[in-house]
Amino acid sequence: MYKTIFLNTITSILNKRVILFRALLLPSLLLIILNALFIKDFHNLYIAVPFFILSLIVSITIAISTHRILLLQDSKINTWGLFSFEKREYDYFKASLSLMVIVIISAFIGLILFGIPTWILGYILGEQNSSLLLIFLPFAVLIYVCIILSRVSLIFPSIALEKSMGFKESWDKTSEHKVLCFITIVIVPIVFAFGLNFLVSNILSFNDVLYYCVNAILGVFTNVLIISALSNTYKYIFEENKEEIEDFSSRMTLKINDFNPIILSFNTKINFSNLKEDLKSQYESLGFTNKVLDEEASFLLEHKENKDTFVSLKEKDNTYIIETLNTQNPDLFILEEEDRI
Repeated sequence: MYKTIFLNTITSILNKRVILFRALLLPSLLLIILNALFIKDFHNLYIAVPFFILSLIVSITIAISTHRILLLQDSKINTWGLFSFEKREYDYFKASLSLMVIVIISAFIGLILFGIPTWILGYILGEQNSSLLLIFLPFAVLIYVCIILSRVSLIFPSIALEKSMGFKESWDKTSEHKVLCFITIVIVPIVFAFGLNFLVSNILSFNDVLYYCVNAILGVFTNVLIISALSNTYKYIFEENKEEIEDFSSRMTLKINDFNPIILSFNTKINFSNLKEDLKSQYESLGFTNKVLDEEASFLLEHKENKDTFVSLKEKDNTYIIETLNTQNPDLFILEEEDRI
């Protein structure tokens, strides 16, 4: 069980290294720059806070891209990553902020749970022994917080897959996998990250600039490793729903220009024909009357006075692709809430 998840954590990254590299290259470079600026102006709150928020937003796009690439056979994201910030990203952002609150509350509860017994034992054993007990208090609180984090963190791959799950459901789902989650989500990535950092700090300590550059790249890799561990733990725990996860790749999706693709439900009434009719009724009133292409899986309307302005629809690789040039984005009146996942 542990060996399988650990191996899948590494092999899933290696197997999709090209896709991950393309999707994460630009946001990772941006994140490295933002972190450098944040560290430089750490004491200036007016600069540090906006940079911190921007870094969090970029980190979210990296995390969602990584989850989807690793969990779905066909991730259906842009080649160079996710750059829009829509409902999925907003839900991930809210969950991240909520997790910060959970960490603070958990740390406070941990201090009470472990602090009171530590104080009592210290009082009984005397001043010399109490100072030794106080050394272990932060470690006990840290482990307590990490256990809670490992139990509620399954919400993040769920959000990346656009499936609804709350912190309570994640807590309930991991009730029979407490040790598994703690080891695979917390221990393994931390040991790996500390090992890499130890090697880099000893090998490149002679050059501060080189050390920062390599350490920044390893930071991105460590994040990917943590996300991979989380994704593979999520996949293992939801093994009975494995087909449901993988079936995302066989479902039809709808992509409009550069916006995030919309995964359509199995019982959707959306098809190529009614999408074409919806586009025709919407754009013909705007002067798009020149029908350049009208085939079984391809449709293109040009503006009657400007050939550089068009709207097109094509079906390819289980995806309906709508593109517009020099005109407004379509409002799809036939797309209803039950058509989406």
